[in-house]
Amino acid sequence: PWRVSWAIESAYFLKPLREVRNLALWTSLLVGLTAAGLIFWLVRSVTKPINRLVEATSEMGRENWDFRADVKEPAEMALLARALNEMALKLKTRQQEREGIQRHLMQTEKLSAVGQLIAGIAHELNNPLNGVTGYAELLAQEDNCPASIKDDLSRIRAHALRCRRIVENLLFFVRQSPVAKKRVDLAHVVRSVLTLLEYRLVKAENIQVHLEIIKGCFVDGDFQQLEQVLVNLIQNACDALGNTRSDREKILTLKTRQDDRRVFLEVIDNGPGIGPQYREKIFEPFFTTKEAGKGTGLGLFIARQIMNDHGGDILCQSGAGSGTTLTLAFPSFVPSKNVLVDGKPDLTPRPAKAILVVDDERDLARMTLRLLKKMGHGGEAVYNVQSALKKIARNHYDRILVDLEMPGTDGLEFYDILTKMDAALGERTIFMTGNILSSRREDFFKTHGIRCIAKPFGMDELAGIIDQREPDDKGISRG
Repeated sequence: PWRVSWAIESAYFLKPLREVRNLALWTSLLVGLTAAGLIFWLVRSVTKPINRLVEATSEMGRENWDFRADVKEPAEMALLARALNEMALKLKTRQQEREGIQRHLMQTEKLSAVGQLIAGIAHELNNPLNGVTGYAELLAQEDNCPASIKDDLSRIRAHALRCRRIVENLLFFVRQSPVAKKRVDLAHVVRSVLTLLEYRLVKAENIQVHLEIIKGCFVDGDFQQLEQVLVNLIQNACDALGNTRSDREKILTLKTRQDDRRVFLEVIDNGPGIGPQYREKIFEPFFTTKEAGKGTGLGLFIARQIMNDHGGDILCQSGAGSGTTLTLAFPSFVPSKNVLVDGKPDLTPRPAKAILVVDDERDLARMTLRLLKKMGHGGEAVYNVQSALKKIARNHYDRILVDLEMPGTDGLEFYDILTKMDAALGERTIFMTGNILSSRREDFFKTHGIRCIAKPFGMDELAGIIDQREPDDKGISRG
């Protein structure tokens, strides 16, 4: 029989299998590499934002509020990063506000210390000023005093009274006292502030001050707070005028006006003005365009708060290069039936009175007695409380003028002794003082119906407080 045989190599059958195997291997390798790359990308896309967020929280822990977490993907991480960045910005703002408050508190403490220092020297300064004004007035009253000498004495007295006003304005400005609103003449506020800032305006800064002040601009307000507002506005104007060209005149204008409903006080400077990008921000707390250390950014903010408390507002008109006008707008003052329209005491002449002067400074006691005698009164002068008590026990006095600050037993202790002896003696007592800083003491005077005259004083002030009828609003008379 026939036999047929085929011989086929094994490679013929194994080749397709090897191709399948190789394809499977390459496919597996590609899939593995792709999977590894995908896993690596996913890990990087998650861990890197997390690391940035962790880094951001660490920087915030070190109070580095300027660090920002720069995360854009994934969306959830980007949202968290934005929240952290916003929180850092808010914390930075809070820190700046806290530092501003701390600087303001430190400045307030310094101002309080200055106030106490001024209060300490006010008495020692006003006492000799009282001697200057009193003796100058006595000499001018002499019949044989030439007219030229009287003119010189009048100038001496005027300069001494100017010194008193400067000290008084400083005391008012630094004194912490409860808000007491009453009728205030804006012209008086302007004069007081200009006296306070005269050196800086005229001598240090060489600023021309133009006044357009009309009479009768009255507002219902607290004199000290209104003075504080105006001081701040003028100080800001001085700073602005300091940035003008040296060849340009520096002009500051203060103007008052009124209509049927409101009273206005304008502070106008011809400085560089305020850019529109800053105009709405100047009243925000801690905002300032001044150099570090030259401003707290609280002045205009506090000024607006004070004006709001007075039912008014501060308006700003300015433009770059065109100067600035800040306007204080007040409601018109409506007097009640009990308000004295002229604000002056009743100076109807009274009969001559017997007056006892009690002052530890002998020259001042004798001078005060001589002034009283020139006015037609009689009396005696003693130099301590013990001598005064002996005189009062033997004689009747219509008025008892007592220096408030005396060694040993002071004026208030003397007043307590008098009221225990006879309540009527307390009603006849008038204090003299060179220190008007203590609002607590002035409140005591008003509460107990005690009159007080501020040194230095002259005949007009003495006549006003001795010859007037008992006033409704007693307290310190400043002439």
